[in-house]
Amino acid sequence: MNGFTARRFLITILFLHLVFAMPRTASAGAPLEQAAVMFLLDDSGSMLGNDPHNQRYAASALFLAALDAGDQVGALRFSTTTQQIFEGMQPITGEAEKVRLVEQLQPAGADGYTDMKAAFLAARDVLDTADLDNTRTMVVILTDGKPEVPSMSAGYQDEALEAARALGVPVYAIALTYEGQSAFLARVAQETGGQVIPAVGADDLLDSFLHIFI
Repeated sequence: MNGFTARRFLITILFLHLVFAMPRTASAGAPLEQAAVMFLLDDSGSMLGNDPHNQRYAASALFLAALDAGDQVGALRFSTTTQQIFEGMQPITGEAEKVRLVEQLQPAGADGYTDMKAAFLAARDVLDTADLDNTRTMVVILTDGKPEVPSMSAGYQDEALEAARALGVPVYAIALTYEGQSAFLARVAQETGGQVIPAVGADDLLDSFLHIFI
């Protein structure tokens, strides 16, 4: 992946882990919030060249392993179609449950287009059926580019953006290439309260961390 390394992915996961590690209180004196994260993993055909070793899955598994008991995790893979990797949002009940979920979080082969609108709609369906009361929820999309579907209509990107806003939670976009830092992902992050996290170099990730937390 153009020199992309596991070390850089580890820094990405550290960044997201620190986001979750910030105080989880709903209000003064309230119980600690649990965390819920929904992964959207780009399995479009371009990932064959941009992530041939499926580091996006390894990164997601590392982050899953960092969740606490009582947290929840979901995962969808998307390309021309969208598929749940787990059934709904899965509660983390302990280490054995983490192992089971990590074993399910495996790549299935990259092919097809990049239908982000369908991915956001599918993520909303999952989140809407989950019990997320007093839960700090975010969507993390790992992708190398912008939406692309056959015969894309002029309004497709606006519709995809509306689907992202309708999630009602921050969307953090991990851009796996320079091209992945698209204007579309910037709009998604800005309008949902998330962020685009460049993952093309360790320095970029550290700069993002310093900008937010220091």
